[in-house]
Amino acid sequence: MNVDTFRPCRVCKRANCDDDCEELQAIYREQQREKLRDIDPDDVTCDVCGRTYGEMSHDLCHTDFF
Repeated sequence: MNVDTFRPCRVCKRANCDDDCEELQAIYREQQREKLRDIDPDDVTCDVCGRTYGEMSHDLCHTDFF
């Protein structure tokens, strides 16, 4: 008898999970990483200072406003 069969799934918490949800979670995580790699910092504006994250002066955001 295998003890691992009685351990609940880390994702869905069901005891009778067939491990598909862990595989799907890994695929989803990789897709999210790919999306983050495709983001251009010059297209994203900071909510605090209004500059884009690609601007050199954005590094001063925290010192300018806090």
